[in-house]
Amino acid sequence: TGLDWAQTALDRAAVHAADAGLTDRVSWLQADIAVWQPPPAAFDLVTAHFLHPEAALRRELVPRLASAVAPGGTFLWVGHAHDAERAAMWGEDRFASAADVAAQLDPQEWDVEVAGLRPRPADAHGHHADEVVRARRR
Repeated sequence: TGLDWAQTALDRAAVHAADAGLTDRVSWLQADIAVWQPPPAAFDLVTAHFLHPEAALRRELVPRLASAVAPGGTFLWVGHAHDAERAAMWGEDRFASAADVAAQLDPQEWDVEVAGLRPRPADAHGHHADEVVRARRR
């Protein structure tokens, strides 16, 4: 299941899925992540890439998305590292550290395998590191 609020993103993803021969295996859902309620323990992998919600929404969103991971499955959160210029535009509270995100996962349910800043080649916007959390649900 691929979810995005933007139909353009879903259309592009559908093309990539078709190119990979996965059309029958992927469903697409246009929804607002701020209110979408995932089915509990339904997915082996739940990923959230470059979501930068305000802190109040993030505190509710991380556990809600993680609740969709089946036992033995993986939760992967990737966000841009703090960037002063973007923080000035978007707001400081939109940048979460990996430690902040990982702290929202119940240690009785989750084994956090990665939680930290990961360098990468700079992209067109100058981002050169990401905050990454990878956790496996017990």
